[in-house]
Amino acid sequence: MTGPAAATRAIRRSGLVLAVSCAVFALSAGVSPWTAVGVLAVGAVLQVGAEMQQSRGPGSSPSTSRRPTGWASTRASSVRM
Repeated sequence: MTGPAAATRAIRRSGLVLAVSCAVFALSAGVSPWTAVGVLAVGAVLQVGAEMQQSRGPGSSPSTSRRPTGWASTRASSVRM
């Protein structure tokens, strides 16, 4: 994210998805067990996605998140044959 406005939009969007996941969880009441399993799985996926969006925080994005520079070379040099 590139600033407070983008961070605010991301938090609002993830909050909306989290609210939708709660509604999806509520739909699992009073249905057959197999239907409930499917509905709960969809709700869980939505919830995890929303929580991951919130935890990313400002200043990071999936396209720019990378391992620290030199990680691979540090790891490779510590392995001895």
